[in-house]
Amino acid sequence: MITFGAIVTTAWVVLFLFIVFCIAGIHWKSAKRQTGVARRRSLLKAAIIVGLAVAVVLSLALP
Repeated sequence: MITFGAIVTTAWVVLFLFIVFCIAGIHWKSAKRQTGVARRRSLLKAAIIVGLAVAVVLSLALP
């Protein structure tokens, strides 16, 4: 049976992922306008942000 706590937890996780992917998207879009080292740095920031978000969500999901 679905409980209220499960719905609230799911909503928080979805909100967290939405915010994180928006931040990563900002870095991704700024990387499109840059060249060279700055571009690699922005792409690396986006990849690290998304990787950490996935790691946090998986650590919460797995017992």
